[in-house]
Amino acid sequence: MKRFAFLLTLTTLALFNARVFAADASVIESPKGGIAPMITTIVVFVIVAGISAVSIWPKIVGGLDERNAKITGEIAAAEDARKQAKEALNEYEKSLADARAEAQQMLEATKAQQIELAAQLKATAETELTAMREKAKADIDAAKKQALNELYSESITLATVMAGKILQREVTAGDQQRLMEDSLAEMKTAKS
Repeated sequence: MKRFAFLLTLTTLALFNARVFAADASVIESPKGGIAPMITTIVVFVIVAGISAVSIWPKIVGGLDERNAKITGEIAAAEDARKQAKEALNEYEKSLADARAEAQQMLEATKAQQIELAAQLKATAETELTAMREKAKADIDAAKKQALNELYSESITLATVMAGKILQREVTAGDQQRLMEDSLAEMKTAKS
């Protein structure tokens, strides 16, 4: 602040001297009379320029250099931030592509598992259906044989009763058994 006041005082003196010189220009008649104010003005100018060069200009240049350095630093920081943002974007896009590829692989694996599971279920269903068919055939054959045996037994019983009525005699259980065995043997041979 003291320097500023001193600089202001010197400037005021220089301006005052210039006014005096201008006001006294009509009074000065010879060029030798104007040398003193001119030298005073030059000395004041040199002093003001010297003080400015020593104390004011370094501050102005320093402030400008500081501002330049700050702007340069901010530009460099902005460029670094842009590079980091670009790298982050590239990394994000790569991660996104990897995630999409992984999701596609998972979908394909799931589809393959579904196809395999469907094939297994189909095979299991066909196996169970075949087993049920075989069991049903076996049950039908067993029921058929049982029905045929019952039919043979009934037919033998009826034939025995009719033969007994025809013969008018009573057929014993042993006769009935022998007749039944003979009839079954004949039916089996006739069937073959």
